[in-house]
Formats: sequence, C-alpha cells, structure tokens
Amino acid sequence: MKAIPFAWPGRAPASAVARPWPPSLLRLLGVVLAGLLLALLFGAGNQARAQVGSVQTARYWFDSGTKTTMTAADGAFDEALETAVANAASSLSVGPHALNIEMQGADGQFGPVMTSGLNVLSPQSARVVRILSGEVQLGGNAPVAVAAADAAFDEAVELVVRNALSTGALTGPQALTIRLRGEDGEFGPDFTTVLNILSPLTARAVRIQSGEVQLGAGAPVAVVAADGAFDEAVELVVRNALSTGALSGPQPLIIRLRGEDGQFGPDFTSVLNIIVPFSARVVRIQSGEVQLGANAGGRGGGGWRV
Repeated sequence: MKAIPFAWPGRAPASAVARPWPPSLLRLLGVVLAGLLLALLFGAGNQARAQVGSVQTARYWFDSGTKTTMTAADGAFDEALETAVANAASSLSVGPHALNIEMQGADGQFGPVMTSGLNVLSPQSARVVRILSGEVQLGGNAPVAVAAADAAFDEAVELVVRNALSTGALTGPQALTIRLRGEDGEFGPDFTTVLNILSPLTARAVRIQSGEVQLGAGAPVAVVAADGAFDEAVELVVRNALSTGALSGPQPLIIRLRGEDGQFGPDFTSVLNIIVPFSARVVRIQSGEVQLGANAGGRGGGGWRV
C-alpha cells in the first residue's frame, strides 16, 4: 500500500495507510441500503394508491348560496345535476347566476370548485288560441270575413276566390292574403301568396249543320246529317264515287264540316287505296267425265259421260 501524506492544521504532515473494510461490515451496509431502497419504492406506491379514489358525493350552490349535497349511484352526476338545476330554476331571479360544483372523493377530500354561468330568462306563458274566424283578400278587393265550423278554412277560401274570379274584373298577378283570428280577438300574421289570373276565354257555341266530302279530284259533295253524325253520309258519297269505276289507286278523302256560323272548320284528310274492280267471266258447266279404276275412258277416251 502506498502512504498518503496528510496534516492537521497547525501540525506537521504525517502519513497514513489505507486499509480495506471488513467483509462483515460490507455485508451489513448492503443490507441497510437494500432496505432503504425497498422502503422508498413501497412507500411511493402506497402513496400513489392512496391518491386514486372514486367520486362519492358532490355538492353544488348558486352564487354564494347554501351548498347542497347530491349523490349518484352510477357515479355519473349528469342527471343529478340536471334535476338540481331544474328544481332551483324556479327560485332564481332573472339574470346571470354562477353555478358552483365540487366533488368529494373516497378520501373525504373535496376537489377544486368548477363554476359555470347560467342566464335565467323571464318565463313566458303560452296563450291558448283557437281559430274562430278569418279574412280573405284577393288583389285590391275588400277583405271578406270567413268562418269554418270544422276549423278548416280551405273551402271558405276557395269560395271567396271563386266569387272574386266570377266577376272577371281581376287579371294578371294578384296577391291572395289570408289572416286568421283566434278566440282572443287578435289577428295572427298575414299569409300571402300570388295568383296569376288569366283573361277568361269565351268559347263560341258551334253546332255542325252540314259538310262537304271530296274523293280524289272529284267535286266536293255537300252532305247533311239530321242526327249530327256524318258517318252514313260520308259512306254514301264514297260508295257512289266508287260505283263509276273512274277512280283507282291512292285517292285523298277530304271531309270539312260547317257550323251554324257558316264557317268551315279545318279539313280532315285520309287516303283510300282504290283497286280496279275485276270483271268475272260467265261460266256454265255443260258436261263432264267420270272414271272408275282402270276402266277405259278419261279425257277424250270414251269414258262415261255425264
């Protein structure tokens, strides 16, 4: 071993020799250090486990009021808090309020206060309204009072519109305004839509009195029908035209009818394909022959003649 010189203050330097520690002392020191390490590890774990707990109860209060305790069997305080707010809402004054909540764990300690703002509005009472009557206005006409025993005003509105249109005074875009009145005597908002009213068309009274039928290039033939149906009259003209045999091939059939005002309507045209008639020759049977089996005879062979 090498000597290491050292000196105390005020003394001359001296020399010392480093000696190794006994094995028993080293073993004891190791046991002590291991115990301290285990104590530190288990102590920290126990402390961490002690801090983990479930929320058992909570309490709430509005503004600086009295704290009220609430519990939740499922550990969720959403329904409990909603019930608490609903019960307390009727007692809170109108305006902003602070809702304060704090939770208590299994260790009995309360956590930090959580605060939220609530704005309480004035309660509104819905009025009971039954529609008893109304008014309907079309265009610049005066409003027409309407009523409906079944509380449905569709038929009443249709009647007002129909009566207004029957005068023929309104044309073009017209505003249809409907307002309904409840049993309190007050009118609700106007319901407005736009109707585009066209000028009425007057249909002329026309009765078919006579007509003309023309087949091919022939002259038109005047026809009349006492029953107002011209089918038989047309067939007669066509039959007479075909009987002459002068027409063949495609021929236009033109029909025009005239009303009681003396005016002809549009032409109705169709095409008939006329085939040239065949002349059948006159034939009379004068004689014949009959042959049975292999008997002589046959045509010109001296067979049996009949």
